[in-house]
Amino acid sequence: MAGELLDVASLSWRGIEGDRRLAFSGSVLRVQLKSRLTFEKKYLGNELHVAFAVGEAWYLYPHDESLSQVLDATNIGSTDSWERGGYSWPRLSRQLEKMLPPYCITGDTSPLLE
Repeated sequence: MAGELLDVASLSWRGIEGDRRLAFSGSVLRVQLKSRLTFEKKYLGNELHVAFAVGEAWYLYPHDESLSQVLDATNIGSTDSWERGGYSWPRLSRQLEKMLPPYCITGDTSPLLE
């Protein structure tokens, strides 16, 4: 997934607030912008990616594919939060940090309009 972010445009898609379309290395992706690593049941089956930042680094991951990996590697599937519809991490564990490098966005990630 590592690549260069090319363009950003606002979009409302299926009522999922904050959804954006990003042109990323030649592909247009539906992206949910979040403040931290997040998985939500309402995103399942919607071909969404999720973008979030940790410090200066930005990550863009395919929601459903990554959720499958995280469910296998963690206990979030048995938590009350997941039963209520979602799970997010205020800080990344070492285990999650090891899973994220393939989703790191490289290049200039500064806002297009300042």
